[in-house]
This record gives sequence, C-alpha cells and structure tokens, in this order.
Amino acid sequence: MAEGECSVPSGDLCRSTSLRDSIADLDPVPQVLTAIESGIFKNDFDAADINKDGKLDHDEIAVMLEKQLNRQPTEDEVREFISSLDFDHDGMISFEEYMASVCPDGWVQADPPRYKKRRVYMVPVDGSDITAQAVVEAAKLMQAQSTEQPVDKALNDKLIIYTAANRQKLEAQGKAQSFFPEAVLAAVADDVNRNIEKLKDHEVEYVTEELTFKEKMADKIRAYADQHADIALVANLKEDEAVVKEEDRDLYSINKQGCAIPHGSKAICLVIKQNAELIEKQRRILCVIDGSEVSHAAVTQAVNLLRPNDCLQILFIETRFCAAPGKKVVKYYTRWLADNKVKGTCVCIKHDEKLSLAEEIMDFAEGKERYEELTKRRVAHIIAMGSMALSTVSPEQDLPAAEEVAHARRDVAESQDVAQEVLLRAQFSHVLTLSLESIFHRSIAPELKEWFSSSSPPSHSEFFCRMGYL
Repeated sequence: MAEGECSVPSGDLCRSTSLRDSIADLDPVPQVLTAIESGIFKNDFDAADINKDGKLDHDEIAVMLEKQLNRQPTEDEVREFISSLDFDHDGMISFEEYMASVCPDGWVQADPPRYKKRRVYMVPVDGSDITAQAVVEAAKLMQAQSTEQPVDKALNDKLIIYTAANRQKLEAQGKAQSFFPEAVLAAVADDVNRNIEKLKDHEVEYVTEELTFKEKMADKIRAYADQHADIALVANLKEDEAVVKEEDRDLYSINKQGCAIPHGSKAICLVIKQNAELIEKQRRILCVIDGSEVSHAAVTQAVNLLRPNDCLQILFIETRFCAAPGKKVVKYYTRWLADNKVKGTCVCIKHDEKLSLAEEIMDFAEGKERYEELTKRRVAHIIAMGSMALSTVSPEQDLPAAEEVAHARRDVAESQDVAQEVLLRAQFSHVLTLSLESIFHRSIAPELKEWFSSSSPPSHSEFFCRMGYL
C-alpha cells in the first residue's frame, strides 16, 4: 500500500467473526474522509465533468459509467443512475449528489479536535541515536498556534531537551569532555539548528541536572517531567541492542529508562522505540481500550496527536474482565469518532485464551497475518493506552472509590499488567501511556478525579466503567 492511503478499513467497523452479526443494528453514521480520500473522489468527479460547469450531465455520466463498467452503458442504466442521485431534480448530478453514491450514509471531512493551549514537550537525551530520534518525533508532534510572521514562539508548543549525569563519576572514569552534559546538549543543539527546520518557530530550552550517587535516572527524569512537561518522549533501548562497555553503562542509561519513567508519571509519556519507522504522510495510531474512563482518556489524548490523513484505530478485546460487551463499545466509539470528525474505526475481537492480552495487542499492532484484513499488514506507529498498571496513586481507604480501585488492581494483576508487558514487547511501535497521575494532573477527566477523591462522588458514567483492567 502506498504511503498516504488509508491504512485501516473504512467500511466494516467490527470484523471479528463472532461479533459481526451482533452489530447489524448499528445506527448509520457519516463516513469520515481524509483530505487525500475526498481529493481522490473530487478528482474523479472533475475528470468526468468535461465542460467544467460543476455538474455531470447525461452525456458526461454515460462516459463515466462506460469507464467504470468497461462497456457502453444502456440508456436505462444512465437514467437510473441519474434518477437515484438527482435529489434536486435538475437532470444533472452535483458533486454533493455524486458523493451520496460513494458514501450512502453521508460524509464529513476529517477535522479532529485540536489541543488549543500551548504544550510543553520534553526529551531526555544522552547523545545516542535513539534519543536523537526522540527529538525528531517530538518536533513532528508539536503544533503552532502562531503561524503568521513574525512568529510568536510563546504561543507555540515548547520543547525541553534535558540531560542529567553524575560529573564525579564521569571524571573518575576519565571521560573526555564530549561525554559531559554541556557537550551532549551542544551537539544536540547543533543538530536541531541544522536539521530540524520546524523547530525554528518553537522555543527550545536546554536543561542539565546533576545526578547524585543515590538517585536513579528514571526517578530524576520523571520528577523533572512532572514539574515542567505535558508530554515526555523517553527512549527505550533494549540492553542487548546497546553496544556499550560495562564501565560506560551508566553514561547511556537515559536511553534505557523508557519503560520505567511512565510509572506514576504526571506527564503523558511517549516511549520511543528504535525500530519504529519515521512516517511522514500517514500514521496508524492504535488506541487499546477496556471500556473504562481511564482508557478513554488515552483515546482523547491520542486524537490530539493526529496529523492530517492519520487514521485512529480503537481496539477492544473482549475478555471476562470486561464490564461492557463488544457491541456496546463498537456502537459508542463508532458514533464518537464520527461526531468528533476523526478518521478511524473501532475494532472488536474476542480474546484468544492461548495468548496473553499483551501478546494479542502486539500481534494486532504489528499487523500479523491473522489480522491482515483489519490492519492491511501495516504496523501501528503509536500504541496508546490509559493504564491502572502504571498508576501508583490510591484513594483514601474510607472513600467510596477505594473498593472499586482495589478490585481494578486485582484485575490488573490477574491480567498480567498488560500495559507494562506492551511497553516491554513493543519493537516497531512507540507507546503512549497515561497513568491516573497524568490524567488527574492534566485535568483530562475532571469527573473521574472527583469520583476518585470525593466522599460524595458524581453518578456513574452511562457507558464507561471507571478503572478497567489494563
């Protein structure tokens, strides 16, 4: 499939054999088309509009049908086509009427909700290739509110490039100056100035901190991100992928903290994987949900990362932990996607008990053969998850939420900490995670926070369970 084509099916919303029949009563929803898709249909229409008057007359429709049918259409076929689409009865077909044949339930141009405020992105770096890759990914995600010259950088998203090191240890090991934090940041700054044109319209701050012998790198990075960043892009290089001498291991430790930093993080974390491809035109972003408000929070944040022509795919795996049946989930999110003008689909599959949930998620994310019909064998660029497993905060024991949270933690343990396993298993997809801490700190779900901390919480959501099992 060429880059720029839609990577997720637009028609069938649930292709699991066991669930296909159960969604037959879904209410019709308009199809969301990307600019590329609607442009293709407009080009087809314009090619048929020989006299360029903006409508297709009898002769133009006959020529168009001849190309589509590979034969001369009969007069009855031409008349029937016009009659079926000529809603204003003028004997011709407008582009809007033509689109009714393509999208019988109507269509809307993809225009997902945008984050209106300035966001601060943070990338911890150590001079390694994978942390440099994280800087590039951050630049691609950042948005500009100010685009007219002169650009007001204070309105646009900001990037913090951060590093930390133990100077005493570096000196004791006799390291060259190029290994020290100032030199690392200087090299990154030079690369940014020479190669990342987009960041010229954004404020970039370079920060270095001292790491003491008692501090852990993950805790240091997390603490700074909690205070200063909305989204932290943290690298995760597997131990066996790092060609590093034993004595240099702490020097490169920033690029191995990706799976540890999301735990209890107040910042949204995007864990960068070295083998994930840089995709320019269209990405498939996969949101894994469990029918909870926590996982829904991840969906809302993933939407904020969408670029034009990206596709959002929502995956719900039916298990014995589920509070809502697949049919209900598909119905809700199909309407939600259309209402928010998000190009995407909601897919429901039955859990294969032979696999762990994380294994099933990764098979789907990586477009394995058994999911070819749903994924077109394309790898998800980003997997997004809201997770109880990555959350450390708990309500006070005497609050109404305490029992439900405790029950959810038992489900998380029984389901084998899905989010943590996905973080470890992912090789070709970056992983976006939200903990309860980030959801509450960023005011992403105010009612959930009120329920969590109140002695008289608001009434339960009509659709969602509160915590989930991820």
